[in-house]
Amino acid sequence: MKDGPAGTVTMLFSDIEDSTLALLALGPDRWEQVLEVHSQIIRAALALHGGTEVRTEGDSFFAVFTSPTAAIAAVVAMQRELAAATWPEGGSVRVRMGLHTGEARPASEAAGVDYIGFEVHRAARIMAAGYGGQVLVSDTTAPLVRDSLPPDLTLRELGEHRFKDLVRPQQLFQLVIAGLPQEFPPLRTLDATSNNLPTQLTSFVGRQAQLENGLTLLKTRRLVTLTGSGGTGKTRLALHLAADALAGYRDGAWLVELAPISDPAAVAPAVAAALRIAERAGETTTNALVAGLRGRSLLVVLDNCEHLIMACAQLVDALLRSCPELTVLATSREGLNVPGEALMPVPSLSVPDDDSLPDLDALRQYEAVRLFVDRTATYQPDFVLTLEIAADVVRICRRLDGIPLALELAAARVRALSVAQVAQRLDDRFRLLTGGGRTVAARQQTLRALIDWSYDLLAEPEQQLLRRLSVFAGGWSLEAAEGVCAGDGLERDGILDLLAHLIDKSLVAVDKRVGVARYRMLETVRDYTREKLFDAGEAPATRQRHADHFLQLAVEQAVRPLEGPMFARVGLEYEDFRLALEWIEAEPDCGERRLLLVGSMLGAASARGRINELRRKLDEALALSDPSARTPGRARALLAAAQSAAMQSDYRTATRLLPQALELLRGLGSKRELAQVLMIVSSFAPGEAARAAADREARAIIDETGDTSGLALLEFLNGEGAFGRGDYAAARAGTQRGLELFRSIGDELMASQPLLSLGRLACIDGDYARARALVEESLAIRRREGPDDHWRMAIALISLGEVGRCAGDAAAAAPLFEEGLRHGREMGDDSTVAWSLHNLGHVALAAGDLSPAAARFREGVAIRRLAGPSTDVARGLAGLASVALRAGDLALAARLFGATEAILRASGAVLAPCDEQVRRSDIALARASLDPEGFAMALAEGESADPDALDAMAAAVVDDAAAFKG
Repeated sequence: MKDGPAGTVTMLFSDIEDSTLALLALGPDRWEQVLEVHSQIIRAALALHGGTEVRTEGDSFFAVFTSPTAAIAAVVAMQRELAAATWPEGGSVRVRMGLHTGEARPASEAAGVDYIGFEVHRAARIMAAGYGGQVLVSDTTAPLVRDSLPPDLTLRELGEHRFKDLVRPQQLFQLVIAGLPQEFPPLRTLDATSNNLPTQLTSFVGRQAQLENGLTLLKTRRLVTLTGSGGTGKTRLALHLAADALAGYRDGAWLVELAPISDPAAVAPAVAAALRIAERAGETTTNALVAGLRGRSLLVVLDNCEHLIMACAQLVDALLRSCPELTVLATSREGLNVPGEALMPVPSLSVPDDDSLPDLDALRQYEAVRLFVDRTATYQPDFVLTLEIAADVVRICRRLDGIPLALELAAARVRALSVAQVAQRLDDRFRLLTGGGRTVAARQQTLRALIDWSYDLLAEPEQQLLRRLSVFAGGWSLEAAEGVCAGDGLERDGILDLLAHLIDKSLVAVDKRVGVARYRMLETVRDYTREKLFDAGEAPATRQRHADHFLQLAVEQAVRPLEGPMFARVGLEYEDFRLALEWIEAEPDCGERRLLLVGSMLGAASARGRINELRRKLDEALALSDPSARTPGRARALLAAAQSAAMQSDYRTATRLLPQALELLRGLGSKRELAQVLMIVSSFAPGEAARAAADREARAIIDETGDTSGLALLEFLNGEGAFGRGDYAAARAGTQRGLELFRSIGDELMASQPLLSLGRLACIDGDYARARALVEESLAIRRREGPDDHWRMAIALISLGEVGRCAGDAAAAAPLFEEGLRHGREMGDDSTVAWSLHNLGHVALAAGDLSPAAARFREGVAIRRLAGPSTDVARGLAGLASVALRAGDLALAARLFGATEAILRASGAVLAPCDEQVRRSDIALARASLDPEGFAMALAEGESADPDALDAMAAAVVDDAAAFKG
């Protein structure tokens, strides 16, 4: 689409009547000839009269004009040319057209949008109501052209017509063109078929997938029930579906509103009253309905069945059995459970996955955002979505779970508050969201009343379980529900059935993506039921059971291998481990339980990329504990602290803690944990003799326990340690053995680790094709086996990017590093963030963009230095040195290279291959560019630099890069 006019325009929609039948009659080749002639006629008239073609789809056109008079002239020319044209087989092509003047604005094609605005939708509906050869004109266009029409054109008033999803009835006119057909059947609007469907007072937003699915179901099923939690828009969707399907029912569509009814015996009379079927003396209302509906083709919409579920089910079953042309569309929190019923869940509106902010066009694609903006604009006509408020709009939509009613109540609050204030006050959402209209049902006037309606319909045991489920931080497993919620009136064996009832009633959702069923509640429902938990006095006991359950679960997971998908599943429990830790910390004399839990959370923290957070909690717990205590909790916390430090290449801390953990574990006889400590010593401890002794002892324990998974891990870690020391032959051998052992026990997810390492080793050999293939194989495994394991996914993406860097294609690797950075920020994992930033620094360096390169290297170093001097810090300092060299500050570059060398020498480590390539080349260049004495002096200064001096050097590089003019 070329750039089109903005603001108030006259829109033309057109399409060929019965085009599908014409295609079947003519065949594809002759139909293509028809389309070509048709398109030529339309486009010629547009060009002659100043129209802008917006889009075409099949035989339909959408165009806009700045002048309504020109639009009239164009459609007249089109209809006359179409009537005079010669068509294949002597047939005719009849095109229906609609004109409407209103406000519409062009949007970016990148977002997949041409013109947006509610008036565009209105124009399309006007066209769709007409017949081939007919031109319909809206009540906004007609007054603008009436006085300028030539004698051979007139406007015939067609009266007001209702459309299924327009806010108000539409006054329509027909453009009568002399010499062309003037008489047409009644318009295809809601008024064309008998119905009692109400005119909607607000626009319909989104739900395209549900509309398509619903219409498909109505063609094949005679009972379709829309299910979902309160406020998701089931009624609105049902009315829209009924209007869409209206033409398919000879005797129309009829709405029966059941919300005001409380007596089950009143259901059948309510249906009879809506359908205008009189009751007969001496027979039941159901029999009267059967007699009145038999032989009639109609759609009955039963709205809000949940509080009368049994009566509705019995009536619907009786009617469907006796009335073969009857179709029922029901809305309910749960299905009617009638034979032949098709359930169609109605989810909340789509919301952004996180609080990150895409561009405005992308943001408008989310249904929840569009609804909030649309409803807010009804109160403030000048309200538009801008970058300034976008973050708060996203926060509102996410916090309210995309629930349409909640979003409408929030929009109403913008009358008195700013969008930012509404977002800030959602912690007290039930007090804030009380602005429903006076004419809507009482349960829809406040968010609390909406959930009260659902809660009050539950049996007491269901209410009790729902309250207790609010104690979970997020999702939960069946085992967790049984362990935490059973007791004090709820039997463990009954939890599954009660949970199934809550799922049926749309208050709990089930998710099976991780291979096992997990359950969750909307945040709004959780907040409500958490209040109920406190009101019932059940919070202390439920929290205690929660803490006990997750402490036991963490301890059990810590002492058994986490193989394959189990690793990712453990990560799902991390938030509940954190919550249990908070409650344990509030206990008097919590020391040992606290140490035991935090020391058992490493697997879950690893899976969620939360190692930094766990290290802080471990440090706090150890600092508050008795250093002389010889307990399992302290031993496990020391082990987890050493392991997490090693995972972040902080070997100084790891080697400081390992002897303490070893001493305690030997005394406690904890062989599996002892083997874990020995593996770290065997892999990363300084001194070959110490590593060899630890390796022998670890293997003896593994042999004794028959732990093949442990042996695979030992071989892999030994390979990692050798790689870090630059002993590539030993690294290759250990890594290969680890890979084979992991595969021998079927643990593909763990096998993905050595595949990454073998990819890095292939880079050392210069075999970049093999390196890429190995890393891509690892990435494919992780996507398949652990798609929700963002930490492992980020590592694989960054590793693949580093292969590209080694191969000299840093720019192509940039998107991989960006994705790794996104994962890192989402997880709050500083290590992944720093690693991604470091590589993005090298991407900028390779492109000659020194200022962003310096900024990224400096930020990465600042994060990594929190764990002390390490190989990762050395990598960042080497990157800063390369920036200084290119900026012309040779002495500063040499000092930074000296600081890098000091760290590597102290740790006995080497840089990753892609970094070492750059470092060696740049050191050689710096050495050649400086006099030997000056180079040696600068190198020595860097080797002895303290942390403050390193900070000053990093800042100087940033300044040099900013001042560099190339």
